[in-house]
Amino acid sequence: MKMGKKLLAVLLAATCISGVAGCKQTAGKPEITWCLPGSMTQIKEDNQQRVEDAANKIIAEAGIEATLKLKMIDNASFTEKMRLMSSSGENYDLALTSSWLNPIDDNVNRGGFMELNELIDKYGSAIKEKVDERAWEAAEYDGKIMAIPSQNAYATTKSYVFKKDLVDKYNIDYKNIHTLEELESFLKVVKENEPGITPAFASQNRDIPGSENPDLTPVCSGLGWDEVNQKLVYKYEDPVTLEKYRKVNEYYKKGYIAKDAAIKSDYMSEVKTGKYGVISNPGIYTEDGSKSTNAYGYDCVESYISTTYMTTSSFQSTMTAVNSGSKNPELAMQILNLVWENPKLSNLLAYGIEGENYTVVDNSNPDMPEVSVKSGSEQTWGISHNYIGPLFDQWGSEWNSREAIENIMKTNYDAKTSGLYGFRLDKEPIKTKLVQISSIITEVNQVFYTGSMSNFDEYVNEVNQRLKAAGIEDVYKEVQSQIDAWKTK
Repeated sequence: MKMGKKLLAVLLAATCISGVAGCKQTAGKPEITWCLPGSMTQIKEDNQQRVEDAANKIIAEAGIEATLKLKMIDNASFTEKMRLMSSSGENYDLALTSSWLNPIDDNVNRGGFMELNELIDKYGSAIKEKVDERAWEAAEYDGKIMAIPSQNAYATTKSYVFKKDLVDKYNIDYKNIHTLEELESFLKVVKENEPGITPAFASQNRDIPGSENPDLTPVCSGLGWDEVNQKLVYKYEDPVTLEKYRKVNEYYKKGYIAKDAAIKSDYMSEVKTGKYGVISNPGIYTEDGSKSTNAYGYDCVESYISTTYMTTSSFQSTMTAVNSGSKNPELAMQILNLVWENPKLSNLLAYGIEGENYTVVDNSNPDMPEVSVKSGSEQTWGISHNYIGPLFDQWGSEWNSREAIENIMKTNYDAKTSGLYGFRLDKEPIKTKLVQISSIITEVNQVFYTGSMSNFDEYVNEVNQRLKAAGIEDVYKEVQSQIDAWKTK
């Protein structure tokens, strides 16, 4: 009996030593921290831990000697918190960056990101295979790649989204409606026959589809690049833009747009009521209306209007950078490459845990299943695939059907690239004037978007005078000078 106890003690000691060694080996793996916006839901910590554990199992199976830790930061404070982390020297390895969130220009200018050319060449084979070749120029600064461009909708498709019950009820030939002028026949029918329905939705921050010049690419507040004539123009002096806004004003006066449209701000809440005949798409045009149907909660059909040009900003819409202070950039790049290589891993990070955050509804293709994702208060995990990187590996779901993903890919392939692709505006010399101009444009947009001015020509003249008083002519000269210098270079 005594010998048994001694033997047991020896075995327990050996087990503990082995366990400690194992723990030390696991604990000894560097931890790679990835900062991401908590974009889609209220993420619960215990759920995050399960996602990380599942991800780290895949990472370990791939032979990468590191573990992944996700640092989720709310959208509203993401830029400021990332700036504070960089300035204080707080450790992190990977972070989302873009033209609009945690801006890449600002980070590169202050040395916050690491050059990635060699890391990508050595560890980024899957990344190199899947990133759109055209996107790399937007990530390059003086020949140095400073971030990994995500797969994304680089060109935005504009479309009219119609309530299907109205289209069916009045036998509307919606597929042949592609302009504001062609839209009026539908608006007139709804106005005359559906007292509970507002024919067209517009608000202080959302215009009627088709009311923008598709060949005018924004450069900065109040200025656009005329893609047809290849020149810089004032937005509110552009004939095509003014013609379209004049038509919106006409529709407002005919009662096709709500009288209080200019004070409405919550687009999604409004359109989900189903009280509008035609609205804009939720970011992506789908020929069968499936994306809009899923987003708005009632049957929709769509007709295509136009596609924007691909720009430096659109290619920078979501990217992943490596912190210049990262202690383990090689391992960070290996993990990021695995995310691009392994759809199981990227979809795990996006959707969460099967059975808890989503269910598989069609597994006929195990490599690309169809899933159903929990929503509302039941949704405790969710990160946009393009925030992670490989959007086109997304499993079909309510977020995007595979048809929607393939439509994005086709749009990217067919879309035109702006004549200013590669140009980056240095706003520093004009930042004070741009603040004043942006303030004016935010105010006047709600009037142009909704058409709610009493006299169109007088209002346009007033707006242009205000912009000139705010210094838009000086801004024009500076922007034109930078464009000229960029072209020469």
